[in-house]
Amino acid sequence: MKWEKYSYVTMKGKGNEIRKLQIVKCQTPPGQLFRHLMALMETFPAHQLRASWQNEAYKDICSNLPANHAVCVHDYSKNYRCSDKKEIQSSYFQRNEVSIHVSIIKRHRTAEDDTPENIITEQFFVISYDLKHDRHFTSFVQKCIASYLQSLNLDVKVMHEFCDGCSAQYKSRNCMGDVSCNSLGYDTLIRNYHETSHAKGPQDAAGGIIKRLADTAVLRGKTTIQNAEDFYNFANDSLEIPKSGIYHKRIFRYIKEIPRIEINDAEYKPVKENLKIHQIVSNTSRPSILLTRNISCYRCVQCVHGATDTCGIADEIGGPRLQTMLARNDCIVHENDVVAVYTADPTCEYYILKVTRSPTILETNKSDSWGNTFAKGTHACSRRVVLQQEQ
Repeated sequence: MKWEKYSYVTMKGKGNEIRKLQIVKCQTPPGQLFRHLMALMETFPAHQLRASWQNEAYKDICSNLPANHAVCVHDYSKNYRCSDKKEIQSSYFQRNEVSIHVSIIKRHRTAEDDTPENIITEQFFVISYDLKHDRHFTSFVQKCIASYLQSLNLDVKVMHEFCDGCSAQYKSRNCMGDVSCNSLGYDTLIRNYHETSHAKGPQDAAGGIIKRLADTAVLRGKTTIQNAEDFYNFANDSLEIPKSGIYHKRIFRYIKEIPRIEINDAEYKPVKENLKIHQIVSNTSRPSILLTRNISCYRCVQCVHGATDTCGIADEIGGPRLQTMLARNDCIVHENDVVAVYTADPTCEYYILKVTRSPTILETNKSDSWGNTFAKGTHACSRRVVLQQEQ
């Protein structure tokens, strides 16, 4: 039989070999085709259950949002590539890109809101030159949203977040560690992860719409967008009020560069069975401790109000597990420790050093005796050579 399947293939990339998932043509006996299909079907029912369950969890909390609660759906939109109606040839190959982070906010109405609806839905965009979509960018977005809600005099006690399972942005051990710190002013922060490949939603459409409107305005000669600041000015002036009746308004924030030095950059210990986790809960009463669950629950009163540790249907779907998120120092040495440093010197392979002071954070750029320069914010420690180990 001739058939096709998706499989990883090793191919040559730029300077090295890479593994890429692509369609591979096969010609085998029928039995091998059915064995491959049966292997795929072993994990499919559980995958489909989690996908449906997580989507229903989002609908449940949005339709029964308690007072002093809010919901956020986070996602990064594909970078916007700046263009010009009359551009030279080199500009086509060297276009500036703009980072766009999209959040859909559902909150309760305030006295200043001119709408009869009790639950208001808004689009929140953070626009930046910074193209590194990492945990620090995500933390900055969270702080912007918390500041915006405070400006509305909303006393949000519990924040429910929904996002995909991208490791670099939302689900790595360091991302989870940032959630455990819960420094945003909420009593409880709950982050829910959609099942793999099932996180598409209104946040994707929101990012696509503003990029399409920007392209249309450029083609019609109504504006010129050459960088992130131009994109922000156009969006903030022209796109604040959406034409759809679903959303109350769009909020735009502009940041030239993410202040990574000022954001928590601690390294946290690995989380067991990270890929299976679909909900994490942080509470100010339990600093640096997370409750983790394999699936989210918004079908009992306790979980709807943020008391996940007393879930009413834990016997059916499994209860939460405690995870201590202890931060690891960037420099894992301490005062009076003796460490070996590789020298790459053919006559002396290692230096044995003794740490004379606990690590500190540099407040300015500094250079050491060997001409090495260290940037502001780097963890550094004093040391002295106590023994030279010959090769």
